[in-house]
Amino acid sequence: MVVMSDVLPDNLFAYRRTPIFDQDSLPAALRRRHTTKDDMWGLIVVLEGRLLYRLLDPRSERVLDPQTPGVIKPRQAHEVEPVGPVSFFVEFYGDAKTVPPAASAMTQVDSSDGGMGFAGKDELVACLNELLEAERAGARVTLETARAANDQAIAGLMQHIQHDEARWCAMLLRRIKGLDGIASPRMGAFYAKAMAIDDLAARIAFLNRGQGWVVRKLREIIPRVRDASLHEDLNHMLSSHIANITLANSADTRSPSEGAT
Repeated sequence: MVVMSDVLPDNLFAYRRTPIFDQDSLPAALRRRHTTKDDMWGLIVVLEGRLLYRLLDPRSERVLDPQTPGVIKPRQAHEVEPVGPVSFFVEFYGDAKTVPPAASAMTQVDSSDGGMGFAGKDELVACLNELLEAERAGARVTLETARAANDQAIAGLMQHIQHDEARWCAMLLRRIKGLDGIASPRMGAFYAKAMAIDDLAARIAFLNRGQGWVVRKLREIIPRVRDASLHEDLNHMLSSHIANITLANSADTRSPSEGAT
């Protein structure tokens, strides 16, 4: 069985995306065997519902949902099939050699971008600051939860997520500065709400809901980001949060004293 890739390579730029399809508007060509071009990668992003993503030669399949995107490698034969009501789009990526010049040249943000469907500078700075406050809160919650955890596996999971949250804080600070914006010094209200939850399993579940909020926020803003480099950073942040949601969902958050039943 072929192993599906979960992340895109680091050196890619998003340059085109399809319209949003649903179970009725999905083109017949996507329901049957097809491939991307040489050097073209794709990312299937499910907004609502579930979509069966099937690789061919050899066969492998995965059900995609809003927390689980599907990475399409160049020349990889595949097909998709709705699993009930669904809405999704496909975003296409290439490196600096293969991305069309008009797409790779989109590296500036100015006040006129809003009229073109892209987020303007002020909107971007406000959104990045909102994400920064949330990431700062997430980093603090995971740090303190890791210190308090009696279970080494849970502590390790919290340390892993805390490392990612701190990394994205640094990226967001750098990006806000690059837009000549002023970084918010605040910590999101999520921190106090999460730390008021004493039960470890309930706190981790709440943490995952916070991660899910970040995923939704990123999916809203990414299609409207004109700067290719910022677009790439936010896509990596999105993939990281989706992966961490999956890790937390699969973790056994029972205390050692509870044991197995």
